[in-house]
Amino acid sequence: MKLNFKKINAAFGKPPGMGYLELPSGNGEVSIFFNEYDSQKFSSERLHKLSKELQNNEATVKWIQIINSPDTEISSALSEIWGINSLILEDIVNTEQRPKVELWDDGIFLVLKSIALNNDNELEGKQLSMIMKNGFLITVEEKGDITSEILLNRIRKKIGRIRNMKTDYLLYALFDLVIDNYFKALEQYSMKLDRIEEKIFISQNEVLLSELHNVKREIIFVKKSVWPIREIVSELQRESESILGNEMNPFLRDLHDNVIQLIDTVETMRDLSSNLFDIYLSAQSHKMNEIMKILTMISTIFIPLGFIAGFYGMNFKYMPELEIKWAYPGVVIIMISLLGLMIYFFKKKKWF
Repeated sequence: MKLNFKKINAAFGKPPGMGYLELPSGNGEVSIFFNEYDSQKFSSERLHKLSKELQNNEATVKWIQIINSPDTEISSALSEIWGINSLILEDIVNTEQRPKVELWDDGIFLVLKSIALNNDNELEGKQLSMIMKNGFLITVEEKGDITSEILLNRIRKKIGRIRNMKTDYLLYALFDLVIDNYFKALEQYSMKLDRIEEKIFISQNEVLLSELHNVKREIIFVKKSVWPIREIVSELQRESESILGNEMNPFLRDLHDNVIQLIDTVETMRDLSSNLFDIYLSAQSHKMNEIMKILTMISTIFIPLGFIAGFYGMNFKYMPELEIKWAYPGVVIIMISLLGLMIYFFKKKKWF
């Protein structure tokens, strides 16, 4: 996972709120979908542009999906029709924004990091920006988000209570699905860590170390994305009466409980990954110590044998043992006996 400093470089030296004007989408064509529903009907259509005609007086839930970062034309429409200021637009376009919430008298601006594992089993973090204002929920999804597809399918099939609820519940439902995706991703990482833990005690290699390092980095990324969410939910709970309505209190409490559980899970997995890293280094050090112990014992065993062989390898003319017939087999027997005694001594001490 590579760190991205796109926002810092793009906005450097520019007046606040002007950075979005010079940042193209970069993620492909921008798509706009207008979804409208109530308890009886549901409709979804693709739009070419945003217009004031969308603001009809029907008592329906209106959801505008903008997939990929909005271009200048769409940003201008958001500003003119819904009064979105330039600072908010800059936060939407710069997809490295920290999760945050801003509460107005007539609406909410919310930024979340939606995460999921791609086909290569690698973590992908996408920014999901939500604006609830004037009876609309406007979402800006970086590169498209499976969370919205799941929720749209639930709306079409009338699964759950969502068709009987208002726009604030739609915002909550999206928020809740983002949290659920975190749990799904962490479940996969839990399985990865279990697999790495099993391998550590079998073998230690650079591939395993690299895999553990990547998992640890991605868990840290998840932690950075999750921690601000607790602040967001707490802020929504404090202001729920004036903006979301009292009927949303039970859902926000449930969301808060899920976030706390998520944070605890992330902390546990972060500690586990750190512990596995320490275990890996300890196992590798233990393996190296075992190798050095065996080599040391071999060297120790052959030191006296080498001394005897070296002693009788001296080229002196007068050496009494050279004239004795049984000198050679005698020296060999002494060397073998000495070897056996040393091996017996090492085994008795349980050194191997």
